[in-house]
Amino acid sequence: MKIFVTATGTNVGKTYVTCSLIHHFHRLGITACGYKPIETGVQTTPLDGQALLDASHINPTLRKLTLNDITTYTFPLAASPAVADPKHTIEIEIIVDHAHWLEKT
Repeated sequence: MKIFVTATGTNVGKTYVTCSLIHHFHRLGITACGYKPIETGVQTTPLDGQALLDASHINPTLRKLTLNDITTYTFPLAASPAVADPKHTIEIEIIVDHAHWLEKT
């Protein structure tokens, strides 16, 4: 099963809700993993990606995952990806393949 968490704004709680869902599923005995395919506003570490990684590590089978497994693309400017780096092409196939790999993991 996949759950897609989205909203129309920044800093409105998407990561918080996703981490809460991961913990809730863990309590139900369901292994869940967060994935943030694109994170903008990243100066050093993708903070949302790190929060999702930390939440996902609650499941022993996912403790081998790294930050690069959780976040595929990062950009320093806090804007939509097309604005954050207009010269960089986001390849949807890479995101889909990565999501499938996480699902199998």
